[in-house]
Amino acid sequence: MTGKGVHGRTSAAVILALMSAIMALSPVAANAATVTVTAYPAQNVSNIVINDSVYVIFTYPAGSHISSELNGSNYSLVLSAINIPRDSGAFMKFQSALQGGQGDDQDQDQGYNSSITLLNMSVTESKSLVANSTTMIMSRSTLISAWVSGIFNRTGTGKIVGNFAWKSFRMGDRLDVDFDGEAEDVNFIGSSFFAPIGGKFMPMYMLMAAPLGQISQIPTINFSAFNEPLSQWTRTYNPSTGITTFTKSASSQTLYNASLTVNGRTYSIRVVSDPSYTINVEGYAVASGNTIIVTSPPPNYTEYAVAAVVVVVAVAGALIYLRRK
Repeated sequence: MTGKGVHGRTSAAVILALMSAIMALSPVAANAATVTVTAYPAQNVSNIVINDSVYVIFTYPAGSHISSELNGSNYSLVLSAINIPRDSGAFMKFQSALQGGQGDDQDQDQGYNSSITLLNMSVTESKSLVANSTTMIMSRSTLISAWVSGIFNRTGTGKIVGNFAWKSFRMGDRLDVDFDGEAEDVNFIGSSFFAPIGGKFMPMYMLMAAPLGQISQIPTINFSAFNEPLSQWTRTYNPSTGITTFTKSASSQTLYNASLTVNGRTYSIRVVSDPSYTINVEGYAVASGNTIIVTSPPPNYTEYAVAAVVVVVAVAGALIYLRRK
């Protein structure tokens, strides 16, 4: 099975290999969902790259009617929307989510960081499906690349500080992106997610109607698992690049899990993800709660020690030379 209007394809062999690797994981399959922030405090701009990846794993008995329908199916599709218009619903909802409004029509009552301004955003959606005699895996990766301002400001003492309480943002509403004139929600696991399997696989819909209905209410652009203060994240500083990095990985998450037994044969469906977060800050930065403070790096005592040893050795050498004369 292939998709109409396919902008890009993934080799079925590659997807099958990926599926085998995923199914080997136990007890929960995992897929990397990541957020990478690269912040430039002096310029008060930051690049946010979100890879919102999720798997829907459907298992069924070999030899069943559903197995005969799905076995050997594969599909892939890539859609891109570059420089989404600022007056579009997707642009405004995403900015609202970053500011703390959850990207829906609710009031922004969380107050994460209302000063964040979304400068631009582009979205690429990749979907794939592959199935064998017992398992079908559907994956979707929504890549959002955006530039924002308003995270950092200078204090009265001249320090540069950044408010990162927004980092645990989530989309509470649909995120409909216009891909070449066709809008598609890239947040919830709704009808567009399952569009590739079409009417040929109606038996799956009929059998798993209740679980599929519940899955459609799950938002995947959800990084609330990273609500811990940055001061509790892993922090490293690279003096050669002058970059401070804060990292955090959440435990593998089963977003949904349901099973059904019919005539002694079990069917199951799972939604899984494995998110991680990286914040790179230009400069020497420390965290206090969810505030990042950019300051001068501490003295490099190692360099001082090496210089002192060099001086001592030079003096000792000079003394020995003078005594020999």
